[in-house]
Amino acid sequence: MSVLEYPDIYEILKSEKVILEALNAWKEMLTYATHFSRREIGFFIYYRVCAFYHCHPPYYGPDYRLTGASQEDENLAYKLDIPGFVFDYSYSSVWGTYDYETDFPTTYVFGPRQRSPYKFY
Repeated sequence: MSVLEYPDIYEILKSEKVILEALNAWKEMLTYATHFSRREIGFFIYYRVCAFYHCHPPYYGPDYRLTGASQEDENLAYKLDIPGFVFDYSYSSVWGTYDYETDFPTTYVFGPRQRSPYKFY
């Protein structure tokens, strides 16, 4: 029996290609953010492992939203048994009255630290 070990999320985050693609997705996501619509952009990462990434857009609602991984993000990561990270703002919450588009994103890691090993014969 052989075992395929996957890298953990922090090793994946050391990849310049992964970060560059995540920043490109962040910039693209901002072009869709308006007071009337929002679009999260993300992708699966095939860097010796399947992980996933997405970004949270600015918030223009009447109240606020919390930043970082949502409970839905966490649930999906554990359901798929893969780590994830999200680009979001560095504040604990974002309000609809602040112009966040020029702020640089912060990386939030969630889910399992790495995909479970794959055993094969």
